Amino acid sequence: MNAKHFGKVNEAGKLFLANGTAFKQEIASLRNKRVYLTISENKPPRSNQENRYYWGVVLKLVSQTTGYTPEEIHELMRYMFLPKKEVMGQEIIGSTTELKTNEFEDYLTRIRGWAQEKLNIRIPLPNEVEY
Repeated sequence: MNAKHFGKVNEAGKLFLANGTAFKQEIASLRNKRVYLTISENKPPRSNQENRYYWGVVLKLVSQTTGYTPEEIHELMRYMFLPKKEVMGQEIIGSTTELKTNEFEDYLTRIRGWAQEKLNIRIPLPNEVEY
């Protein structure tokens, strides 16, 4: 069994499950068994539409302005605007594929601001352009 359950934690720290009855039934079916429980914040992942905008508008415009490939610009933007973490003593740059919708929009906002300030180009917002 590999079930996922969704709910909300209120301000007092109490968990309310969307389908508490199903959760209780699944727990009961696991009596005397070892379990692994993971709890994480439920944030929507980046959408395909956001990805198309990023590659088809943002990276394309910066690429056309600078002469670098979209892939090179992508790597530069990751280095400049994504958080870095240390793994086994080595600094690793985050991945855009790991960003949730709100994190990805923050990333895009930083890129648009940088492009305006450093390259003097305005990258249109998603609702201002087709991609």
